[in-house]
Amino acid sequence: MINWDVIRDLFPVAKQQTYFMTAGGGALPLPVLKAIQNRYETVAQLGGRAFGENIQIMEHCREKIAKLINADKEHIAFIPHVSFGMNAIAQSLEPQNSVLIAKNDFGSTVLPWNNNGHNIHWVDSMQELLETISNKNMNQISSIVTSFIHYGNGYKLPLELIKEYCPDANFIVNGTQGIGAFPIDVKKQKIAALICSCYKWLGCGEGIAFMYIHPDFFKKLQPSLVGWRSVESAMSFDGKCSFYNTARIFELGWDNMTIFSGLDAALDLINELSIPRISERIQSLTNYLVEKIITINIPIKSDYPGSYRSGITLLGPFNNLEHVMKKLEENNIWVTQRDGGIRISLHYFNNEDDIDHLVNVLSQIELS
Repeated sequence: MINWDVIRDLFPVAKQQTYFMTAGGGALPLPVLKAIQNRYETVAQLGGRAFGENIQIMEHCREKIAKLINADKEHIAFIPHVSFGMNAIAQSLEPQNSVLIAKNDFGSTVLPWNNNGHNIHWVDSMQELLETISNKNMNQISSIVTSFIHYGNGYKLPLELIKEYCPDANFIVNGTQGIGAFPIDVKKQKIAALICSCYKWLGCGEGIAFMYIHPDFFKKLQPSLVGWRSVESAMSFDGKCSFYNTARIFELGWDNMTIFSGLDAALDLINELSIPRISERIQSLTNYLVEKIITINIPIKSDYPGSYRSGITLLGPFNNLEHVMKKLEENNIWVTQRDGGIRISLHYFNNEDDIDHLVNVLSQIELS
């Protein structure tokens, strides 16, 4: 059994404040911080001689990411952020019938498709997206682009149902708000492409994202973005233009390889704790939060049934939101404003005392 108090001690942020902002920026655990510090120290001492080992660390991360999402490692590419990955796919996929997207999804999920000539079939929300594909003949939909978990209200989409309802559509997922917290299986859920930033629930620091592309879906792409590392013999510098026939074609150039040491350590911690236990912990904390909030009669904008809940809960709306935010900050409670309310992000290092502190302060605020 995991002693979550011991795990909590790995997170300096939990000792300094009551932190509910993982959905905006994940906290660094000490093993990750130390790995990054040590790696930069090595680079400071060795300079470019350290780069070969940096590449080895990146390849270890590729293997661990592949295991995390049940993919083959050769179909994983590391990219700077989700916006890059979505644009890479949207630009490389020839516009066909239409792309199904929720209007209220995050900008990096929505904007690249709207800006690259695709015919968008809009729905208002991720909930409506699921209802739409379950109730209608969707033969005219060529691709479905969605987040795994909504960034604002925490709605968790049952990914396994998408291909059941739309077996012929390309299923493209932004996994940023779920990977590192909840299970995802690209093979079981028949995902064509999965893109994820690693600085939130994976807790590795800024600057790394990854992209998975199923080999059958890759055959539909005509990559318009390439760089010197897009070729299989990049490190041989032999001038050959044998491009990768996988997602790795989108690894264009020399990124900040040094910070892969942080991702490597973060993935080790996640593997040690295990995603099933992490997700169980987060669900338990979210259920506790909802139960406590109900007792003080504050509206919950995202009170979904259990299987649709995530680590994100949206409270409100509040007519005096700025006042609420000020009072929370005065009590060293840090949340995020979203859609007229406050977004509470619970990760496994949070605990019931954090929630009790939040509920106690909210109960004393005059809500006009």
